[in-house]
Amino acid sequence: MATGRERARTFGNLAAGTAFAVVLAFPALDTLLGIDRTPPPQEKRQLAARPGAPHSSNALASFPGAFDAYVSDHFGFRSLLVRLEARVAVLWLGVPPSPKVNVMVGRNGWLFFTGDQTIPYIEGTNLFGEAELRAWSVSLRQRNDWLARRGIRYLVVFAPGSPSIYPEFLPRWVRPSTRGTRLDQLMAAMSSHPEVAVLDLRPSLVEVKKLAVVYSPTDTHWNNLGSWAAYRAIMGRLSAWFPAAHVSPFDTFNVAWADGGGGDLAMMADIQGMIKEPMAWMAPKQGFQARATHASDYDALRPWPRGMEPVITERRDAQIPRAVVFRDSFSMSVAPFLSEHFGRAVYLWIPEFEPSVIEREKPDLVIQEYAERLLSVVNPANPPALAAESTNGSGG
Repeated sequence: MATGRERARTFGNLAAGTAFAVVLAFPALDTLLGIDRTPPPQEKRQLAARPGAPHSSNALASFPGAFDAYVSDHFGFRSLLVRLEARVAVLWLGVPPSPKVNVMVGRNGWLFFTGDQTIPYIEGTNLFGEAELRAWSVSLRQRNDWLARRGIRYLVVFAPGSPSIYPEFLPRWVRPSTRGTRLDQLMAAMSSHPEVAVLDLRPSLVEVKKLAVVYSPTDTHWNNLGSWAAYRAIMGRLSAWFPAAHVSPFDTFNVAWADGGGGDLAMMADIQGMIKEPMAWMAPKQGFQARATHASDYDALRPWPRGMEPVITERRDAQIPRAVVFRDSFSMSVAPFLSEHFGRAVYLWIPEFEPSVIEREKPDLVIQEYAERLLSVVNPANPPALAAESTNGSGG
């Protein structure tokens, strides 16, 4: 006859086995019944699709890997577990929740983007070679020459990432370069070609940083105060060409602060909503006068991802009649400030120089804005016809 101790051990083993079986069955139950109501993580990538039945030897050979990728992206309670993993990793341990997430955790609650070779850029381990630097210099000079022949002004603007403005909050294992970065190299090279207006926004952001925080600690981009600092620097340069265009002083804006749940880096790390950080909002006291519409005329230019569609702004009695702005995400919050000075402006989210747009719009001004980290990944080559027309086509 079993003793009390043996019965207790048997019961304990049965309970443990039952609990283990329930845990194993839970993902399947969620897959069948949809129990998990946790919002799915915003991973900025396409989850693996369910593979179809293989109908060839090649498809059969690749099927196990494709099916494994599908299961990894769609197993039961995945959303809940990913959120829990992110909370523990980022908020408690101070590490990225996954190697797939292009985020690093810095000091004092700051997050930093790691895509687009950002870490080699910061540390100066991917400095331009002579040929690469020459290619950028020649390309910008060709564009400027091509536009000057048509009576159009050209301004190249480089938007710094938060590591350039807040290096003190980078993780301790990141070592900012003592030899400079690709942007430092390009600015030095372009100093020999003053006919090309190239604006490095780092000094302006550092200046305003002394007064207030100009980047969101959990976002890739500057906040509204940083946007105003960028706007002020850009208009300072444009006023030399268009004297009637003046920077709107800071005291002509209303500024409000509100708690936000985190920026795009918090979203990528899946902790958005788990934190609070102050967000700045700015708007002219009389309200923005320029009106924005979707630039449907340019829908056929290329496929436009959602949120990156062409935009046209228009305003009466503006000091600069027409402008074209080739941009990236950093210009999204600067565009409302700039558009107050443009009669008509076309904003296109592309890294290239697109002559067909210039020929169609016949602008007075072209602005080309780049995030500084894109110097590591963007090809600066111009269309052959533009390069051939320019007196800088040979790179001399």
